[in-house]
Amino acid sequence: MIVNRIKLEKKVMVSVCSSTYNHVNFIKDALNGFLMQKTDFIFEIIIYDDCSTDGTTDIIKEYVKKYPEIIKPVYQDANQFGKLFDAGMDYGYAPLTKFVFPEAKGKYIALCEGDDYWTDPLKLQKQVDFLEKNPEYVYSYHACNLLTEAGTIHIYCKDGDDFTQAELVALPAGLATSTKMFRNLYNENKEDFAKFSGDAFLTCYLGLHGKCKYIADIKPSIYRQHSGGVWHKKNYEEKKRLYKKSREKLYDLFVEKGIPEFIAIRRRSSGRFNYFGIVIPTYRREDGKTPFYLKRALDSVFNQTYKDFKVFLIGDCYDDLEELKAIISEYPKDQIYFKNLDHAIEREKYKNNKMVLWTCGGTNASNFGISKLQEEGLKLVCLLDHDDYWEPNHLEVINNVIEKEHPAWVCTKSNIGNLRPGTKYLPEVETDKEYIDFLPLAKHVIKSSTCWNLEDIATRIRNVFEETGQPFPGDADLWERMAWHIPHFGLKSFMINKITCIHDAERYTLEN
Repeated sequence: MIVNRIKLEKKVMVSVCSSTYNHVNFIKDALNGFLMQKTDFIFEIIIYDDCSTDGTTDIIKEYVKKYPEIIKPVYQDANQFGKLFDAGMDYGYAPLTKFVFPEAKGKYIALCEGDDYWTDPLKLQKQVDFLEKNPEYVYSYHACNLLTEAGTIHIYCKDGDDFTQAELVALPAGLATSTKMFRNLYNENKEDFAKFSGDAFLTCYLGLHGKCKYIADIKPSIYRQHSGGVWHKKNYEEKKRLYKKSREKLYDLFVEKGIPEFIAIRRRSSGRFNYFGIVIPTYRREDGKTPFYLKRALDSVFNQTYKDFKVFLIGDCYDDLEELKAIISEYPKDQIYFKNLDHAIEREKYKNNKMVLWTCGGTNASNFGISKLQEEGLKLVCLLDHDDYWEPNHLEVINNVIEKEHPAWVCTKSNIGNLRPGTKYLPEVETDKEYIDFLPLAKHVIKSSTCWNLEDIATRIRNVFEETGQPFPGDADLWERMAWHIPHFGLKSFMINKITCIHDAERYTLEN
């Protein structure tokens, strides 16, 4: 490895850190984006070339000749990424911690990979201005667009959120590498930086040190998606293995730090424990019953004997936000993600067609919740309608079977009251066994009794009426598709022979 060390007379405010490998068609865009920055402070550009073989190195050398006082190249004489990747240090991040961050003299570090680029000449200035005035923030980011290989630009992150320390630790999605600037904590925390991998997990770690700010008036950076990326060449199983290892290492680091709240957050997605994501879509019913129903549902969740869970409560454009917030305030905030959606897509679209609305209402809200729990690294999905509720052992019963059998899908039995004489539960299956092989049924499975693993079944609920013109319940359609998927891919699914779910029967009919 050859490092070109430049002695700068003035103190460096920002170290722009970039890694590249075989980006001959892209590297000029990245370098030009760095060099066009207009600042009232000194910044340096550390460009790490991981032994490119396509001419990228030659381009870097040309730029170094033109700008020797600002560009600090780090050249490798053998490719390091492959070695580090195979050793479990993934996402192209390990070279930064091993070879680039040690060279960074700046008070702040800004990241951008060699195939991405910046479009705003005031990006660095705006981020520094904010961080200098707000010491409680460790991190800032901004908008980003995705550039496909076909040349199409899509919005990757347009309207971002600010994040508390706990929210950073939970690993929010949408924080593209090329938008990140953070305080240079490397020299004081070298050992920590060596204990996790991936710039996404850097986000979690920074949550130990401060909050994060979204800066709205910075033009989007460009995240380039192309088939030449080293990460994209890895197969699914390799990615899954390395990602799991990274989550475990990060969890161990947070345990070492000893902050109970943050340990609990990382425990959820460490991969070592069965952690349930419970999705509850809700809206304000015209009959005024929502507060009673929703409190009953939430009480049943927080009274569970199995405590490793997080609730994703999604308001489907809940009409009285203060009422909803008051309900939520009664429960542990670290175990509830809450979002009130701006539009109730199905209720707005089908407000004059009650049958269609009954079959698809809350589809968007439910899928939103599933996506959010997946972004937080959770994989076990439980759906709970706000007018249903669980027995205290519901999650424990499910977890026991998951521990034994590792199924892709399970359901328990649901009590539906006295609506159907002689029937106290669904599915109507008689057995003496603790659990039996069982494929999801399109009928007579209550969604609030189910749980599935997103790593095995990535299926989402769909609006069947929108696609087929038939008012068929979205959950029934979901079970039909899963019933094909499970045997096709050699997965397991079970019905657990315990009544742990109570379904409100006021709208239930035999034809549902």
